[in-house]
Amino acid sequence: MRTKAVRMYGKNDLRLEEFELPQMKEDEVLVKVLEIDDKGRLNLSRRDALIEVEGLTPENEISDAPRRPRRDDRRGSNGFRPNNNRSRN
Repeated sequence: MRTKAVRMYGKNDLRLEEFELPQMKEDEVLVKVLEIDDKGRLNLSRRDALIEVEGLTPENEISDAPRRPRRDDRRGSNGFRPNNNRSRN
């Protein structure tokens, strides 16, 4: 399968190239780079790569509907769980 990618050859040498996607080995994982932040950290997605390259359809769409809190999530208004085991002096 042919794909396009930006390849880095040096600090300021990025090139958009089209090439044949190599066969995946047993210990390799295909991911899509979603972004690179200002600190150089990569935001990767295996799900997006599988949808794009293999044409898979997502099983569960991300919904904009607000999520209900879990029943076992008993956090206080400050975001921390109360510690009832602490002795008070």
